[in-house]
Amino acid sequence: MKKIALVCIALLGLLAAPAFAAEWGAPKVLNAELGADLGFGWIGGSAGAELGLFQWNLGPQFKLNFGVKGAAGVDLDFLSAGIRLGVGAYGVLHYPIKQLNTGIDFLNKLDYWLGLGVGLHILSTFYPTPAYTSGVSYDLNSNLAVYAGYNEFGGSSFGIKTTF
Repeated sequence: MKKIALVCIALLGLLAAPAFAAEWGAPKVLNAELGADLGFGWIGGSAGAELGLFQWNLGPQFKLNFGVKGAAGVDLDFLSAGIRLGVGAYGVLHYPIKQLNTGIDFLNKLDYWLGLGVGLHILSTFYPTPAYTSGVSYDLNSNLAVYAGYNEFGGSSFGIKTTF
């Protein structure tokens, strides 16, 4: 039964692809936007820098921004009674909600991100491991935002982001 459902979903995707493909554009290189963030969590903190590389237009109101990010963090890990310290490198995907033009000012200032990459735990184990980061930011102005996010090494954090 699961195989039939998967085949139906795949066929539906193939049939719908031409409708979406008409709106898709080639990836567009961004103006190398550099950003930095600093956050503090429950008991810990994180810092990072991100470089925006390109934008991919997947429809009239669906543009995805891609970039690379480096982050470091420290966090007390209550589950293992230790300290997590590490660094990570991520490929990051951003989806700015403002492109939906909701008419609601608060929603138009939100930006969601998800990053996947590789990290290195420094104190507990010294080996590369898969790493992720995610969060949401709220634009205060064109160069400054507050955010709530998570990264593998700094845990949950709240802080500020800026763009240079």
